[in-house]
Amino acid sequence: MVRNLWGQSVAKVDAKGRINIPSKVRRYLRPEDDDTFLVMRHPTEPCVVALPISRWEELVDELYEQLNDRAQLKRILRHLLKVSSEQRLDKQGRLNLTKDLIKFGKLDSEVYIVASKDQLEIWNKQIFDEKYAPSELKEEDQEVIKNIGL
Repeated sequence: MVRNLWGQSVAKVDAKGRINIPSKVRRYLRPEDDDTFLVMRHPTEPCVVALPISRWEELVDELYEQLNDRAQLKRILRHLLKVSSEQRLDKQGRLNLTKDLIKFGKLDSEVYIVASKDQLEIWNKQIFDEKYAPSELKEEDQEVIKNIGL
């Protein structure tokens, strides 16, 4: 599995639909990833997710292990993959986003790249700020943070 990715950075979507992936994130990619990501719509959030290709392969293996219902497996994979794209970072560390993904995530200019354990979430800055303002932590979230000693 990919090492823990963490942190948040701001990037701009250029005229060709590319964003620069920070070097602090790129250094955690495994050699077998070959700087390649599966980029797709997030299944439950209004953002785009980029999974290192080795992590995507692990997730597919997990789905095959967990699901005995092949029709359900096909349905889930179709949903996840219908607007996905395999993309390799260019020499400048930029990741290409397809027009469909840009439209889905409303990624029109500045975006947040949120590294979260084993994936990158690419968010419209305004949508992210509205959805995850610091004051929006729920009481149960604050309790969990307190319980782990932070």
